[in-house]
Amino acid sequence: MLDDAIEQGLGAAVKDYDSRFPPEWRLSKKQRPNRKKKKGE
Repeated sequence: MLDDAIEQGLGAAVKDYDSRFPPEWRLSKKQRPNRKKKKGE
């Protein structure tokens, strides 16, 4: 698993791992949906 991450690059490995989860749970901020802040946050 670590060897695969090293071969493809860390950024690509994170994006690949993120694709397994819903957008709200993803590690990379770029792939999360934009969330507008509510008043008071």
